[in-house]
Amino acid sequence: MKKSGIKWFSIAGNFVGSSKIAMFGLVLILVLAGCDESGNGSNNHEKTDDPEITGKVEISGSAAAGKLLTAKTSNLPEDASAVFHWQRGSGGDFNFITGEHGETYKITIEDVGLTVRAAVSSLGYSGFIYSSPTGIITVPTVAEQFAELSDNTLTNDKYTISAYNNETITPQTLNYYGQEIEITLTSNKKILTLQSLGAMFTVNSSVTLILENIELRGINNNTSALIVIDRGTLIMNEGAVIAGNNNLNTSNVDVMGGGVRNTSFGTFIMNGGAIRGNTADSGAGLMNKGTFYMNAGRISNNNAGMTDGEGGGVWSNGKFYMESGEILSNEATFGAGVINGGEFYMYNGKISGNRSSTYEGDGGGVLNQDGKFYLFGGEISGNTAHYGGGISNYKGFFAMIGGAISANEATGNGGGGVENYDGTFVMEGGIIHGSDAEARLRNICSGSKGFAVLYDYEESKLVLFDKDYNTYLIKGDLSSTNVTVNVIKGVLVNELTASSLTITGIPSKYHGMTGQLSFYNHRNDTWEPFTTDVTISDNVYFSFIMILESSSWDIRLNIFNGARELAARYEGEVLLAGDTTLPITAFQEKDINAPLVNSITITNLPAMDPTWDVVLYEDTGDGWKLIGRVFAPVVTSAVTIIPGYDMAPGQYKLSLDFFKTGTTTAIEENVVMANLTAGANTISYPVP
Repeated sequence: MKKSGIKWFSIAGNFVGSSKIAMFGLVLILVLAGCDESGNGSNNHEKTDDPEITGKVEISGSAAAGKLLTAKTSNLPEDASAVFHWQRGSGGDFNFITGEHGETYKITIEDVGLTVRAAVSSLGYSGFIYSSPTGIITVPTVAEQFAELSDNTLTNDKYTISAYNNETITPQTLNYYGQEIEITLTSNKKILTLQSLGAMFTVNSSVTLILENIELRGINNNTSALIVIDRGTLIMNEGAVIAGNNNLNTSNVDVMGGGVRNTSFGTFIMNGGAIRGNTADSGAGLMNKGTFYMNAGRISNNNAGMTDGEGGGVWSNGKFYMESGEILSNEATFGAGVINGGEFYMYNGKISGNRSSTYEGDGGGVLNQDGKFYLFGGEISGNTAHYGGGISNYKGFFAMIGGAISANEATGNGGGGVENYDGTFVMEGGIIHGSDAEARLRNICSGSKGFAVLYDYEESKLVLFDKDYNTYLIKGDLSSTNVTVNVIKGVLVNELTASSLTITGIPSKYHGMTGQLSFYNHRNDTWEPFTTDVTISDNVYFSFIMILESSSWDIRLNIFNGARELAARYEGEVLLAGDTTLPITAFQEKDINAPLVNSITITNLPAMDPTWDVVLYEDTGDGWKLIGRVFAPVVTSAVTIIPGYDMAPGQYKLSLDFFKTGTTTAIEENVVMANLTAGANTISYPVP
């Protein structure tokens, strides 16, 4: 009995003796039409009783890598079920391509130099029918693939164009007359080099060009950006590189841009890859007039450092959304990292190591010129410029909601962290802190190491921030050559208040000693010194440039003789607004529990030159130690000297000397032995 495609064999067993054991076997042998794709000699098969398959198979498609071949059968037996195979070979010797059993086959780079044909088999039939082979498989250039695409595009189609070798290409305009087309240009890290002047690709409306794992390389002395987005969309994915294009056009901003120029209504999405080593007078890396989304990738080592060059990394007067990625080591005169005249929203990422390279250089990290810049997160660090090392806000609006501005430097007249020139700066969060080197301003801030500086020319604002987002008081005269900066932790910056404080009525016995003024920081419940080196006299003057929410402060004045604190005066809620005078009526004397020598009064002093100081020493055995000094302007017939250190009661060898103020050579020396007791002591001059 015969069934199509299956042979049946039966083997009957015999009974042995009286045994009830029977043997019965049935072997099914299924013989499938075709071959095991082991690869050799597709026409040599073991003979079966199945009929040979008949019919015809034809293939269509271009004989080039990346192209699709389609097989079509005709005149097969009615009960045949076609199984497709594909073979590659040459000179009549073909081998099966493992795993390819569809009606279509995409030609690969392995097929180059060979021919390809289709083979068809069927269950129930032996053998194959074969198509005629293709011509020799070739490698199409990228330009050839784009040319073919122009002749065969369909609306809403997606296409892939592959670069199989490093090659050159003439400028291509991707314009498909309003059809919505997505083209992915990819390779295995091949390099596509521009052959002549112009843009390698101009991406017109309704076209999306996607770059993956391919480097596009420009030329010197070009007249265009390497890629121009003309109302279309460019997407850069991982492995894509746009590099080495030198656009010398300086006459028209509409044709500037080194790596990419995104025109109005164009969209550029950077998901990865790199834009590097391009030059242009403006927008060396990218010139953006449309919408730019930077989600990842790096824009680096681009240079717009020609005369008045703008935007080493990015020039933008459109919309720029920075979600992540890096803008690094670019150069320009204005806006080495980014120059923004549109809307710039930075949520994350890093703008670092950019350099505004000339004496007029403005905005090392970002120059926000007549634009809106919102900093929500990310880092702006290590940038350098003459004005505004980190950010220069020139007549723009800058809102800092988060992020960090750190380690930037202004080499000339501008803020190391932020320079605000005739613009609006709102700080609601984030961190601004200083560079490793001294942050420089319009006037050198000698005490600003470790802090970043905001300087506002129009308002003459000078502000310091630390890493914990505290603002500071700044002491100094902005009109002077050097501004000495002393700091006290304050509150969020709101407005500038210029203030001074004069303390009067300090007892004369403290005159000539050292005063320390402190402010109480309610944020961490500590007294923090504002200055420690004020000489006490009838009137002690302190000047401030204060940036505060409130100008009411708790202050404390401590008086020291050497390292020894003698008195303290506390005043709560002193209003520091304008010029303030604070009369002191009494001091809280230091409570001294130990029996110490509190004072030594010398009486019957002779008439002296008013420029003489009275100085008292003790002989320690190892040399003379200064007990105290009274300055000449307050010398009378009696002076009281308060020891600058703890002196226990006992016998002392003292030297009472007179010095001309400002000199170190004694005019007169009087050595005496004196028995000093705890508390106050009096010695008459001349010493008996």
